[in-house]
Amino acid sequence: MQNVNDNIVVNLKSLTPAQLNATLYNDWGQADQSAQCQAITGGGSTGSTGSGWGGAWVLGSGPTSGIVFVSTNNKDPYTGPCTPGPNLWSASILALNDTSGQWRWGVQTTSHDLWDYDCSWWQATANETINGANTPVIMKTCKNGYLYEINALTGDVIWAFIPPTNIVPRCYECYNWDPMNATQMSFDFPSAIHTFKTQPTTGPQPPYLQYPNAGAGFEDVQAYDPSTNTIFAASQIQPNFDTYVGQNATTYHTGAFPAGAGFVGTPINTGTCSDCSPSNNNSTIWGINAATGAVLWHHFIPLLGYRGGVSSSGGLVFLTLASGDMQILNAANGNLVRDFYAGGPMTELVSIGATASGQMMAITPIIGQFSTTPGAIMALTLQGVATGPVGTTTTETTTTTALSTTTTTTTALSTTTAVSTTTSVSTSSTGVSSTALYGVAVVAVIFIIATGYLAMRGRKPTS
Repeated sequence: MQNVNDNIVVNLKSLTPAQLNATLYNDWGQADQSAQCQAITGGGSTGSTGSGWGGAWVLGSGPTSGIVFVSTNNKDPYTGPCTPGPNLWSASILALNDTSGQWRWGVQTTSHDLWDYDCSWWQATANETINGANTPVIMKTCKNGYLYEINALTGDVIWAFIPPTNIVPRCYECYNWDPMNATQMSFDFPSAIHTFKTQPTTGPQPPYLQYPNAGAGFEDVQAYDPSTNTIFAASQIQPNFDTYVGQNATTYHTGAFPAGAGFVGTPINTGTCSDCSPSNNNSTIWGINAATGAVLWHHFIPLLGYRGGVSSSGGLVFLTLASGDMQILNAANGNLVRDFYAGGPMTELVSIGATASGQMMAITPIIGQFSTTPGAIMALTLQGVATGPVGTTTTETTTTTALSTTTTTTTALSTTTAVSTTTSVSTSSTGVSSTALYGVAVVAVIFIIATGYLAMRGRKPTS
């Protein structure tokens, strides 16, 4: 059975009434509940979704004025036998009239989500030249590990980027499934894709190695530089074993595992994924051409997941790591300019701006994710952008040749089909030096709790 459906984009408006009925009748299992589901739900709702978390809605402007772009959560519960169908509109991107709430369009990024792949976190608007026309777009990352660019007026999926699997692997069960495939739309746990031919898709099922896991392929805030039309995005691979816990009238929407899934333990190299042992956990930072979705460069960070966000300013990309490092990259090529060791975990993005006197500063908290440990806020001065080694100025011009691509690398349920994009981008950029870009100095450390102590160092200690 083929479950790698990256060439599928389903346009609901193009389906016949019979196809719509076959695809969407009893979606969410609200009609004709089985005796099993009656026992599990007590006759109540079989499932639901809500607005996405971890990222703001976006209000349009100019051509998209009056439109608000909304992301939605995973379905709840995201495992179990009682939610057949695509489960519209969970794990989706929606465009709504911001005064009436009227729908403009919707794109579901993960049909029948069994992985906790909600489409929360980052989104941004921009303008692109598509087929020779200036086009407003919305750019969006989702927890399924895809980065989408969508026509903000129509919902057309222009392109969808997924990291190459030799860099960010993906498990066999973790690809999007075909919303037109009734068997796939009835799975109650991801491991069913390997076992459904020999055992029912309900009841106990074996654990499976999930990557990307519920911690997501993308679960952070990305950055976009309109001057170079580049997206800077951070993806991650942190596999874990999940198992089917099951649900009953006592535990449904309550209890320890209301989603029906449970964490089994730390993954080991079982041969299923040779790149997915704990020693190979990693994050990768991507520089992506926003017009085409083509990769410009990538920067590899071993042994760490990524949370918080990516910031960009002055030809630089700022990364905050749980290891206590602030890494600063050259935005043009991804080369490491500086690794600044702060001494404590950082899981929030850097804020960059000028003081009243015009001094550019980078400010970030130093504290772990969901941590109750005392932390600090660190402010660094950014002392004058140098265009090359001190006393010199260099300039380089980069030209990107025309690229034509018919992008069908998405499994979204969309109100429109994917389109072909052809564009030519010519940019001029200032050359940067790895030794003189920003002079960085800590000017203030404000302790969140006065009794907390955090040593600040400009470099890692030697061992």
